[in-house]
Amino acid sequence: MKYFLDNIYKVESTSQGKGIIGVNENIISYKMDKDTKVFELGSDYFLYPGFVNSHDHMLGTYFPRVGKGPYINWLPWDNDLKDAMIYKERGTFTNYELYFLSSIRNIISGVTWVSDHIPHSVNEKFIGHLPINIIKDYTLAHEVSSYDLKWGDPATEHEKAKKNKIPFITHIEEGFDQESEKGVEYLKEFNALDEYTVMVHGIALSDKDIEDIAKSKAHLVWCPTSNWFMFEKTADIKKWLSNNINVCLGTDSPMSGGMNLLEEINFASYIYNKLYDQKLDPRIVFNMITVNPAKAFRIPAGNLKEGTPANFVITKKVKNDPYENILCLKLSDISLVVINGKPVYGDIRFKNIIEYLKIQYMELKIECENKFLAIRGALKILKDLKTKIEYFKYLPFIPINFKK
Repeated sequence: MKYFLDNIYKVESTSQGKGIIGVNENIISYKMDKDTKVFELGSDYFLYPGFVNSHDHMLGTYFPRVGKGPYINWLPWDNDLKDAMIYKERGTFTNYELYFLSSIRNIISGVTWVSDHIPHSVNEKFIGHLPINIIKDYTLAHEVSSYDLKWGDPATEHEKAKKNKIPFITHIEEGFDQESEKGVEYLKEFNALDEYTVMVHGIALSDKDIEDIAKSKAHLVWCPTSNWFMFEKTADIKKWLSNNINVCLGTDSPMSGGMNLLEEINFASYIYNKLYDQKLDPRIVFNMITVNPAKAFRIPAGNLKEGTPANFVITKKVKNDPYENILCLKLSDISLVVINGKPVYGDIRFKNIIEYLKIQYMELKIECENKFLAIRGALKILKDLKTKIEYFKYLPFIPINFKK
């Protein structure tokens, strides 16, 4: 698999400009042979490193949202979820089918990497067979509290992460009870707060907690949609940023969080303005979905360097500024998604690329735009939505209409 895309405006964290990008097998290449196939893209698009969704529960890929908040912490929400009829309906689908739906949900919003917050025993059998990159090298605790889901002991899991130089991921201070608010203190007692530590939510972090996180060079993941739905509150993101903490953005599961990463970006921008009466810098948002998670999760993402895995997304030029553009994207504006060198989704006008590469695809519509989806098995799983339960199921995070 070898091809080049020419006359394209490339955008990274510290640079931007018109140029060319090539794919050689599954990596980015800028060395063009005279017989290499070149596709002209034009001036109506931006090309970015593939986006990273820094927090998802792929097993929870279903709808509608469940909850009677605001809650004191995550546990009563989890109890409401497991008592809900919709949770039982979700159980109609196999774990693999839910993971597959989650992969499509992420891909059509420009995501090429996902952090799935779940034990290895659940997802390790799936991640090698899915059409998206799922972070596989990590250690895990569900949360740092006595009432967490017992996915792993924080001290032990952190020690493994440090030894293997991989991320240790945990929910932190997702609530306002006395124990939740001591989450960072507990991590410090476990000697588990350092550059390997990636913490999600942090809605109750104190000023001292934030200072300790900054000093330790640990990382934080912001999930504002889920926070607002469950608690009618989100983290003090401005303090996170002013302390130079490495901040990433995640959707959480659609049963509490954003429908997709684009919606999450939009809400993050909105809620920042609402809380602080000022605009969130678009370049900061861009970093939250590219270079920052690459650093936090220690993955080869966030840039367009030669020799790195060929994961990138091309979008329509909605705004002239490429970073401002990120804040305005709709699903229909995602024009081409390339994962490990393979174009897996995009505008039908780019079907000449997948036809040249002899990749099978199906045609569909999203937001009235003609698209292709080049993912084997997708049609069957999407159509099974109509046969596995007793009514037509609409999943707003996959608003697909099949072309007749």
